[in-house]
Amino acid sequence: PRLFFAAGHEGLVRGPFARVSRAGVPIIGVAITFLVGVVFLLPLPSWRAIIKVVSAAALLSYGMASVSLVTLRRTMPPEQYPRPFRLIFGVPVAALSFIVANFIIVWTGARTADVILGYVLVVAILYGIWQAVRHRGLGHLEWRGAWWLAPYYGGMWLLANIGPQALTHGNGLLSNLGLSVLLVAFSLAILAIAARSGLPDPREAKASLQSTST
Repeated sequence: PRLFFAAGHEGLVRGPFARVSRAGVPIIGVAITFLVGVVFLLPLPSWRAIIKVVSAAALLSYGMASVSLVTLRRTMPPEQYPRPFRLIFGVPVAALSFIVANFIIVWTGARTADVILGYVLVVAILYGIWQAVRHRGLGHLEWRGAWWLAPYYGGMWLLANIGPQALTHGNGLLSNLGLSVLLVAFSLAILAIAARSGLPDPREAKASLQSTST
């Protein structure tokens, strides 16, 4: 609910998302979150499957924080843009966090990977249609900073589906060791590519940093 409320409050989406009740509850956001949750969870056969999908989806979103940190360390060096708080050994910690998150996502299994990737594709298509209709094209989107998501999601799905049968319920093409080695290498490669793909002038990040320092 808070994400819908924040998006409406910042003007990122149109509609009554920023409205709250007399008690301060974003009723519209709560209702939409419930409906979307029901639709997304209908294909899942059990509570255990639901937990796997929710955990994998959460880790996918949290993993973006690691990518953002590494990218902003490159595009906004702390020496030129002092932060109110700076994480010590930020890049190594972010890389380790990204690797661990990807391990857990793959370990949730091939079935979970299928569901997650299916949801991502559906949302991406709907978002593309909405943007194309609203802006009469897709040229305004910052593709340079997001193209790496396609090989990232695709690679995660592939690793889960060719992993050991006993671990990921994949086809067993990879052993436990093989999967681990490939997943570490894949995670580091994606992190490097994502950092290199970051926008050279992140205006929103600079504005946010300036607002916190004034």
